[in-house]
Amino acid sequence: MFNRRIKLNILSKTKKPGFGYPKPGFRFGYCLFIFALFILLAPSIAYGATEFISIIDPDNAEGTDYSSLNNWQIGVHSDLTATSTLVFSISNHIGTTTDGATMVGQTSGATATVLHLASSSAQVLMKDISGTFQNGEVISTGVGTTTIMA
Repeated sequence: MFNRRIKLNILSKTKKPGFGYPKPGFRFGYCLFIFALFILLAPSIAYGATEFISIIDPDNAEGTDYSSLNNWQIGVHSDLTATSTLVFSISNHIGTTTDGATMVGQTSGATATVLHLASSSAQVLMKDISGTFQNGEVISTGVGTTTIMA
């Protein structure tokens, strides 16, 4: 009889602890899921930006709002990012409206302080707005009136 010894080399596959991840593409998918979740659940307040056009001309030509940048800065000094500071398009402006005047909506009763009424761009920049101005509403300072397009 033959005495043979057979040596078997068995390579064992041991599992690493866990659920068998990351599989190919898992990390990307996981990051994408977390990013989407963050975007959906993150509080966001979005306001449409409205450009306010003021004409600054040292020669003070017709249609000029301010004669220097310093005068403009003093005139419109406010927190332009505040939710109570807004720009409105205007039409049918009658009379004069001075910077710092209080505007009152004749329909809504809303009030605001005029920072500047730029007649060349048909816009009014107002701060400390209390209430909601209505589209097409006539607003008044007592001296001048205008119609706003909210």
